[in-house]
Amino acid sequence: KEEFENSDRIGSRILKDIDAIPADVWDFFVRTADSRLQLALPVKAESYKNIASQFGGSTARASCPNSIRSPQWLWENGHCVDRLYAAISTIREAGRGAFAKKSFRKGEVITVSPMIHFGFDQIPIKKQSRSNGETIFSKKSRGKQLLLNYAFSQDDSDIFLVPYGPIVNFINHNTYGPPNAFIRWSSSRYHKEGLLKLSAAKLVKEKHGLIIEYVALRDIDANEEIFIDYGESWVKAWDQHVQNFIPALDAKDYVSATEFNLLHGNEPIRTVSEQEANPYPPNLQTACDYESRYHGDPSDSHHQVTEDDMGTIEVRTTWQFSNDGSRRPCTILSRSSTPNNEHYTAVMAPLDNDSMPETYFLGSNNDERHIVYHIPRSKVSIADKAYSTDIHSPNAFRHHINAPEGMFPDTWSRHYKDPDMVVVSEDLKPFQLEQMKLRESGESIADYAYTLGLPSTLTRMLLEYCNKMGITDRFNELLYTKSHEPGIGTYEDFGDLQWYVQRPDSWWNSNMHWISPANAGSHEDYLRLLGESGFEDILEIIGTAFDWDGLVCFHLTFLAVSECDDGFAHYDFHDTGGKGFNIIIPLILVNNSKPELDLYFENEQDKATYKYRYNVASLLGDNAIHSTSSIDYTPSSKFRMAATVYVADVNRDNVDNILLDYTQAYPPKDPILLLKEAGKHWQKGKAAKLPSGPRIFKDCN
Repeated sequence: KEEFENSDRIGSRILKDIDAIPADVWDFFVRTADSRLQLALPVKAESYKNIASQFGGSTARASCPNSIRSPQWLWENGHCVDRLYAAISTIREAGRGAFAKKSFRKGEVITVSPMIHFGFDQIPIKKQSRSNGETIFSKKSRGKQLLLNYAFSQDDSDIFLVPYGPIVNFINHNTYGPPNAFIRWSSSRYHKEGLLKLSAAKLVKEKHGLIIEYVALRDIDANEEIFIDYGESWVKAWDQHVQNFIPALDAKDYVSATEFNLLHGNEPIRTVSEQEANPYPPNLQTACDYESRYHGDPSDSHHQVTEDDMGTIEVRTTWQFSNDGSRRPCTILSRSSTPNNEHYTAVMAPLDNDSMPETYFLGSNNDERHIVYHIPRSKVSIADKAYSTDIHSPNAFRHHINAPEGMFPDTWSRHYKDPDMVVVSEDLKPFQLEQMKLRESGESIADYAYTLGLPSTLTRMLLEYCNKMGITDRFNELLYTKSHEPGIGTYEDFGDLQWYVQRPDSWWNSNMHWISPANAGSHEDYLRLLGESGFEDILEIIGTAFDWDGLVCFHLTFLAVSECDDGFAHYDFHDTGGKGFNIIIPLILVNNSKPELDLYFENEQDKATYKYRYNVASLLGDNAIHSTSSIDYTPSSKFRMAATVYVADVNRDNVDNILLDYTQAYPPKDPILLLKEAGKHWQKGKAAKLPSGPRIFKDCN
């Protein structure tokens, strides 16, 4: 309100001589104004003319021109949303509930609410930090958003709908009796029914427009609490949560900043020296409202600037109302009191830190230390440390509200056969090769993206090998208890053979890990396994189908993943003349999973989805850009596992490109060595031949 009033005063003054204000002067004024005032100022000074003529000089009204409607318009188009009030729920453990202001007849609409829709990808909590003025999101999930508890969804859908009408999010589930209300889609002309025809993937890209109604199941008296049915899976999840809940060790001593300020809000804020004897609870910190006005000008009279021998700039300034801005952690150095107020001197922390660091800096490169004097008590507070509140507890309850059965269209189900999904023939036979194409249009994804039917013995023997060698169990540890840091690899022994265990870099945005041969012994053992399981026939099929001269299996690995957030888009082969494939063989899949692989078209913007199937290999070759889809199997402690075999028709023209993004420990990244191996496992006109002989795991029973 204050900023809009200031904008109105500015407008009334410049309207007296608005033509005399150059555009660049106004641009400079807006850029250098307080960040909140910037939101109230028009982009161009001449806009004040329109604001004066159409909105009585009110920039607040101009910012929301449809905020005032005639009674007739409201009667024809509006819905009364002032029929509920919030109060303490009659359900003891529910907190507050929603109560009827008036009585309702059975079938009467109690209230309506627009909905915000979002997808599965937006459920995880991502830790945030600031760097060089930008917000950086961690790729690791810290749990699920509290918003999930207020979202409507269905167990087989990745679409979540959050109502944002007044009071409706206080409507509880009645654990002691039947509901007295239900939800349905609104009949309002503002409800965009066309959104119900979109697939889940397309819906999340659209603007909002869905509206629901809360309808009385029976007659409801005034002041009666409103209840809806949260659904069977919610009830089951809640009962399990109550049964298994274990409070955190420090739960009895926990106090939120809100509660602390209610109890101690009139007390002076303790200085850093006072906190040595009387510390605040460990989850709380002192915070100041401060935005720097120092722009690097040493002659700035409002700032005392010094620089030490290490190049650290120290900026000292007296707090002014123009400094009022973002709340940030601060360390209170001293306090002064007058009969009417208290003032503080503090060192400010930068916004790219969750809490005050050991060395206190402020600046885009953490090269400035800001000490601010005479900060009023109203601008100093006790705040929660980042991610310390009880809603961030790993034990916090998170589960969606079940929408009534049949309310969600089939297009939002994980089982929906999306036209933008790659289709695999239901009757794909072993050794049958098929280009990846869209379900509806039949359009191919890429020139070198294929599926290949596999004999069941191949999948079975590869999985048996992983189980007996301990690779499967190691993946379970890596994904759930002992993860590697991104970009880290270790040498480990499985079945008396050395293997290389690694996790790709952080930009892969997943907890995927790879286990691959570390030396000639494990490499040969993997090849012998492929030979015994029938992989020679696959080499024959591929070499013949693409008229290659020869084939070598050179890059072998096993991989597993349980969580991914917007996976890293990449290709495994690039400009090799169509002479190589990464063959992905699923070994463990998660039941009822959404599609697990994203495949990109040539424009690298549009993409299709692919769902792995047992006994069907994916062949990704030249410029077949792909990424792991956003998935999260962690609630069920499951993971997906696959074997991957890179095969190529190597020659002098393509060997460097084949090794372009090579990640293996063994064989080494050596083009001369790979050229010597060309055609080692299959040659045109000859039978494929992989190494034979006893394998290690046969002795590991």
